[in-house]
Amino acid sequence: MGFLYLKPYTLYLTPYTLHPIPYTLYLTPYTLYLTPYTLYLTPYAVQLNIGKKVSKRAKLTSIAIVCLAVVCACGYRFAGQGAFPNDVERIFIEVFENRTGKTGIERVVTNQVVFEFTRQREKSLASGAENADAILKGVIRTIRTQTISRVGTEIASEREVIMTVDVRLIKEGGGEIIWAAKGITDRQAYDVDENSKLATDQNENIAISRLSERMSERIFSRLTNNF
Repeated sequence: MGFLYLKPYTLYLTPYTLHPIPYTLYLTPYTLYLTPYTLYLTPYAVQLNIGKKVSKRAKLTSIAIVCLAVVCACGYRFAGQGAFPNDVERIFIEVFENRTGKTGIERVVTNQVVFEFTRQREKSLASGAENADAILKGVIRTIRTQTISRVGTEIASEREVIMTVDVRLIKEGGGEIIWAAKGITDRQAYDVDENSKLATDQNENIAISRLSERMSERIFSRLTNNF
């Protein structure tokens, strides 16, 4: 595996060298974390600082080189491509426990998680706990809404829904926790129709569905990358 050496405007990857680029590479307390749809930041990411005026094409080329070099040199892989922990092959997904006051949210989240596993790795799903190597259990700890934009001082024009879940992968039959992730939190904005509560409620439900979809992608990605 090569190593990264950093100099102003230049990125070297030994035993190979990349062409000089008009950026300085900085390490911050975040990491580059890629899924098929979303770019997340988790411990040790990459920041690009423009060193001088360059063409748009040069900028795009330089950014692509930096991302490729970091992924290759540091051993990163695209999220969702790894194996399940402890050589688990088949997983049964239980209906998530709902500890909020939002009725039915457990079905929405569980269905999205099942769909994500089906989309990514259908053969990994077990039809029952007795046919599984491990059981995925989840708890929806909180779900709340808050206003993020107003018309004037009192009328809300946009809100966001915020959800937090905990998930655990438990060995079937033994109860041993193989993997766990606590406090996975995400949010989704939606419009408020001041003239129609029904329309606002529909927008909120759509936001919850999108939020659940994104949360399920993160759960699968974290599980298959074991962090």
